[in-house]
Amino acid sequence: MSYEKFIEEVTEKYGDFFTETANTFFEKAVELAEDEKYEESIQIGKHAVIFANYSHLRYESIYIIGMLSDVYLANNEPEKADDLFRYGIQLLDKNNEDYEKNIDQFLDLKIRIEKELKERKKRHILSQDNIATTKNKKRDLQQFTEQITKECGVVFSVIATLFFEKAVEFAKNEKYEEALLAARHTIILANYSKLGYERVYLLGMLSQAYLDNDQLEMANEFFTIGIQLLNKNDENYDSDVDQFLDLKIIIEKELEKKKGAEREKMKQLKQIRTYLCTSQYTEDEVCIIMEALESGEITIDEFFKHSNAPRDKVFASIEHNNGKEKNEV
Repeated sequence: MSYEKFIEEVTEKYGDFFTETANTFFEKAVELAEDEKYEESIQIGKHAVIFANYSHLRYESIYIIGMLSDVYLANNEPEKADDLFRYGIQLLDKNNEDYEKNIDQFLDLKIRIEKELKERKKRHILSQDNIATTKNKKRDLQQFTEQITKECGVVFSVIATLFFEKAVEFAKNEKYEEALLAARHTIILANYSKLGYERVYLLGMLSQAYLDNDQLEMANEFFTIGIQLLNKNDENYDSDVDQFLDLKIIIEKELEKKKGAEREKMKQLKQIRTYLCTSQYTEDEVCIIMEALESGEITIDEFFKHSNAPRDKVFASIEHNNGKEKNEV
């Protein structure tokens, strides 16, 4: 199943829920922006956009970003407006019938943002006096999160679990980009769910799924996110830390193996280049062959199979040269 098909299935089943939720989050994002709580507003606004992807709003998620950007601009925060503008313009779909109109509106917004940025630079405005304290900002955001969890936590739990299962399925089918997208949305959904501490286990399980599929960088990324979320006050904290560290040891071992394999490959490529340069190959032929090998277009085994080059001689050549250099020294 493609991610597009997955979106269709989620929208068909939970579209009404996501439509209402996206609108709630958008309204909260605007409210936070008007109260000059811009970091929190951007966080909630981005979540609104994600939820809009699975709602009946369809293309309106683009307008959410544009409107939020406009709110930041109106509140003398052109940098924040520019951040959202950059985020939004990447989401514009060239195949959408309103693409030309939407790109024009975004570019008009960009002109106003750039004008305000220049004015701000000219006046050296820092605009720090009326910003709420970090403590108050966090409390406001926490209250909103608790309210959403109380009212919609059960539904969020069901959907987060669905996304988690889909992320694992994508990973097992080697659809890693789709798996990563579903996994990231799982974490956001779980944040408003009744899963509570279970979202840490989701991260651990996702890390393990990527590890099992030899996607070590992704496994390490989810491990890092997960261990930071461990709660020291939880009764299972010590055992959870031990489990995460056991996973980390495995990841590190596999990463070291991968690095070793890459070092060995680089060594073999160097030996092949040495062989080609000392054989009856032109400079252009050497470049073409090496580019194909380095890009992965052909493997080292395929090179030997089709070139009839003597493997033993090729891989012995550089050791011979290295020995000669050592003796000269």
